[in-house]
Amino acid sequence: MDAAIDINNSDSSDDPKINFQLTNVTTFSIGVDNADSKFKIGTTAPATGTAVTVQYTGEVGIGTTSPTATLDVDGSAIFNESGNSVDFRVEGLGESNLLFVDGSADRIGIGTASPDVNLDVKNSSTAGSIVTVAKFTANAVGTTSGGAEILVGGGDNSTRGVTIGGVCTNGADNRHDMILSTSAASAVPSERMRITHEGNVGIGRTPTTNILEVEGDASKTSAGDWLANSDARLKKEIKQMDSQMVLDKMLALKGVTYYWNDTVTGSKRPTQLQYGFTAQNIQEVFPILVEEDNLGFLQTAYGTYDAMYVESMRALQEQIDSQQVIIEAQKAENSAQEQKIESLKTETAQKLAALEAKLNALLLLNSKGAVLTAEN
Repeated sequence: MDAAIDINNSDSSDDPKINFQLTNVTTFSIGVDNADSKFKIGTTAPATGTAVTVQYTGEVGIGTTSPTATLDVDGSAIFNESGNSVDFRVEGLGESNLLFVDGSADRIGIGTASPDVNLDVKNSSTAGSIVTVAKFTANAVGTTSGGAEILVGGGDNSTRGVTIGGVCTNGADNRHDMILSTSAASAVPSERMRITHEGNVGIGRTPTTNILEVEGDASKTSAGDWLANSDARLKKEIKQMDSQMVLDKMLALKGVTYYWNDTVTGSKRPTQLQYGFTAQNIQEVFPILVEEDNLGFLQTAYGTYDAMYVESMRALQEQIDSQQVIIEAQKAENSAQEQKIESLKTETAQKLAALEAKLNALLLLNSKGAVLTAEN
């Protein structure tokens, strides 16, 4: 036998140990370190090169001589060597499956000994409780097929609550979108929000063109428009519009009523009567305010026309003010003419009164002359 065993109960260091010396192999030692009251297993003397340390207080260290927990491992560790189907379980206070490794199915369960997917997290499934599940599908984000999913809610895969996951949109280019889905009671989740691989966000729809796209109505807590910077210090080449020219352009716009007839884009459109413009008409008047989306359809932002409305009203006000000046002048002229008419009326009345007095005097003289002639 090419081996030597040395039992040393009392060497110079007073550290009892057993040394195993194999031919051409390093010495293995099992013994006690009196200096710090530890039991050690190592490849040389117990004080150095120690592989396993057991403190007198019960802590076991592997790769460390100062364990701070019941089991303290410093370095890599392997459980269930590849090829074996051995389960591993960690129990907690009140939870028998705090961590469960399913060696045969290659799955990990937290709170469950029957993980459905690679990682399955559940709370205690006692009667009346809500089961919270987080699951990742076999194909994770970053692969060229499939996707990853986090599921939060009660039930199994067919009746679950909320999912957050990724879906591969192009395996060749490795593109993935992020999806948020929710569901009603006992229903498969429906997609509610999507962030595309290009960074566009869609609420209720898959965005195709803009940074944010919303299917249906949107609102905020108070009335009014959304805020945006408009500080003159952030702008250059500021020029006031030609009000009359803008008015002419605004009058070239044609307000219309219409019904949506969209069977192409996949967007959910209102069914009731609508009021607005057509992008083609706007493009004729304000070309730079209309652009084409990724599907080839025209789009515009109605709020952009606020400045045009103001300048149009300014042009109309200037016309009103100009007409008002003319009207005031005409009023003044009419007032002067009325005064002349009143003066002429007064003068005419006075002349008529004088003539009437003269006529009465003549009639009186004529009457007296007739009397005298009769007497004579």
